[in-house]
Amino acid sequence: MVEVDLLDFVETFKCLAKQALWEHAGEPATGGFARWKHVVIH
Repeated sequence: MVEVDLLDFVETFKCLAKQALWEHAGEPATGGFARWKHVVIH
């Protein structure tokens, strides 16, 4: 199913973004979202 594939894709990149940002992953960026969320959204 397409929904499951998209969710798997987002989960994978969520983990990669958190690994890449290390301790800065949870810091808010512009817009108030955590930095890892901005990376996944882009």
